[in-house]
Amino acid sequence: MNKIQPLILGVETSGNLCSVALGDGTSFLASKTEDLPYGQPKYLVGFMETVMREAGASFKQLTHLAVNRGPGSFTGIRVGLAAVNGLSLAGNIPILGLTGFQIWRSLVKEDPLLVALDTRRDDFFGAIFKGWDPQPSEVEIMTAPDIKEFLRNHEEVEIRGDKLEPFSKPSKSLDALDLLQATFEHLEDETAFSSDPFYFRQPSIHGN
Repeated sequence: MNKIQPLILGVETSGNLCSVALGDGTSFLASKTEDLPYGQPKYLVGFMETVMREAGASFKQLTHLAVNRGPGSFTGIRVGLAAVNGLSLAGNIPILGLTGFQIWRSLVKEDPLLVALDTRRDDFFGAIFKGWDPQPSEVEIMTAPDIKEFLRNHEEVEIRGDKLEPFSKPSKSLDALDLLQATFEHLEDETAFSSDPFYFRQPSIHGN
């Protein structure tokens, strides 16, 4: 029996970006990304419609929905998960949720690896990967001094993430293309995914 060709819509709103991409399990078909740290709820649905239209596809053709489920902006995570949950309920489409840590592990094949993601509270969500396990061996909140001390004591560790200027390292915000690339890699392993939000701690009073 021939397997159905995947058609996966990815949504990335865990940080400052509003990013949507469409892929078929091996290649990218269309994408749209803008830096909108406080405009994601207003623009996300329009971004999804634009991507589907540019790819010449309909929502009825989707086989999966991918989303970054955290950690990150509390509001951003809620926006992304609400969007894919709405589509999932309407079309009975499975949700493939990955953490930002899993996405970075997929993008960076270095060992050991420290992933540091900005919390918007003057510290970082930290995850340490050892060996080739797709899940981190340790996760914790780390301040910039914590990370500098860790890097001094572990010179062999690579560091990746966003807002890494204090460590003189290049930074990158994850987008929907990164999400889809990681999703493609794990597509045959259902245990890699979850539709539950991944929060480190309670939201701030500002809702971020």
